[in-house]
Amino acid sequence: EEHTAEIVEGLRDCGVDLLDQSRTGLSSVKDWLSGSVQNGRLHFLLKTRERKEMWATQLAEHEKVREYLSAELERFRNKRRFRVLDLYRSSFDPHQEGNFDHHPPAHRYLFQAYA
Repeated sequence: EEHTAEIVEGLRDCGVDLLDQSRTGLSSVKDWLSGSVQNGRLHFLLKTRERKEMWATQLAEHEKVREYLSAELERFRNKRRFRVLDLYRSSFDPHQEGNFDHHPPAHRYLFQAYA
């Protein structure tokens, strides 16, 4: 209860960039499916130079979105997902052993952050 706001803030800090990149990636896939794939069969048969250039441009944009999402996912896996543990770190600090002023949140918050 008293730690709920801290846990929510920790989750927000560690996941907001990943969620933004995921939203961008899903939007890119939706645009590709709604435009390129549905209209692509006819345009692929026409094989004009402009059409090929447009496909190459769209492919480069989708690759860039994929690279950004992949990089953000890697940052999340390596650094940001551990931010929710910051509230618990002081309880494992050997210099804070006798200090009862700081109580870490209940472990259920950690489980909820994991789930």
